[in-house]
Amino acid sequence: MRSIPFLVIALGGCVSAVQAPRGGTMREMAGGVSLVFTNASPDAMCELSLAPDDRDDYGDNWLPAGGLPSGKSADFKVKPGRYKAMWTTCRAPNKPYYAGTLWRETSVEVTDATQLFAYVASNISPTSRAAPRDFHKLVRFTGQAIDPNPQPAQPQIAAVAPPRPVIDIMPGIAFRLPEVKVEPPPPPPPPPVAKLDPKELAQWIDPRAVAEVRARAAKLPRVNVAAKGAAPTLMPMRPSAARGHDVGSQAVGYKLR
Repeated sequence: MRSIPFLVIALGGCVSAVQAPRGGTMREMAGGVSLVFTNASPDAMCELSLAPDDRDDYGDNWLPAGGLPSGKSADFKVKPGRYKAMWTTCRAPNKPYYAGTLWRETSVEVTDATQLFAYVASNISPTSRAAPRDFHKLVRFTGQAIDPNPQPAQPQIAAVAPPRPVIDIMPGIAFRLPEVKVEPPPPPPPPPVAKLDPKELAQWIDPRAVAEVRARAAKLPRVNVAAKGAAPTLMPMRPSAARGHDVGSQAVGYKLR
C-alpha cells in the first residue's frame, strides 16, 4: 500500500508544514568522512539541508523530526566533495527566526573530518553554547535574523514653509502677492515750547544797563537808507539779556546787538 504524507508536529517545539522526505540525500551522500553539524545559535533548529554544490536544489532535511536543540551536534558520514548547506531555526507564525546559507563561493570542501559551526552574531560568544570538535576542520556557518513580515519604511516628510497665496487674476494666469514690509510708525513730534511773555523777560534786564545802552546809542548817527551813497554806520544798540558771566557779580557787562 502506498504511504501518504502527513503533517508532523514535533514535541521539541519544531513546527513545520508537510515535512519534506528525510534521509534521501543523506543516503545518497553517505561515505566515510566525518561531518559534524553544531547548533551554537540561541534557538533550536528544525532544518538542515546538505547537497553537492553543483546540484540545483539543497536536498531534503537531514535533522531528525524533533529538531536539534541549542548547544547540540549531529554527526554524519559523507562522501568527499564540495557541499552547499542551509539551516533554519524552528519557525513560529509572525515571529522572527534565524537562518544561514553556504553556497557557491562559500560552499564547503569536505575532504577530511569537518565541523559546520552554526551561530549568529550577538553579545554572547557562540562557544559558550557549544564547543568545537577536536580533530575537525572548523567551518564558521554564520546566520542572521529573518523577519517573516517585514514592514516598509515610512518616508520622512521634510517640513516646508507654506507658500504665499496665489490669486487668479485671469483664467490660466496665476499672480503671487509680493512680500510687503511693514515699517514701524514714526515717533511722535516733541511738545511745543511755550513762548514767554516779554514782560516776564524784562525783569531779568538791569535798568542801569538799559540807560547806558540808550545813552551810547543816542550818540550814533542814524542811517538814512533812502540817501544814496551814505556811508554805513553802526545801528543803534539795544539792551540784551544775553550775558556771559554770573548775574550776581558787580562787574556786569552786556553784549551789544
